[in-house]
Amino acid sequence: MIVKISRNVAVKLLWPLMKFEHATFSHKNTLTDAKNSKNH
Repeated sequence: MIVKISRNVAVKLLWPLMKFEHATFSHKNTLTDAKNSKNH
């Protein structure tokens, strides 16, 4: 139950953030791709 609750809370908190980041940083995909390639 704890895992389910924490997962639901995480989804509720992260989904708007993901939408916000996608809306604001969609034009910076090249930069994020470069960072991801460096990190990974």
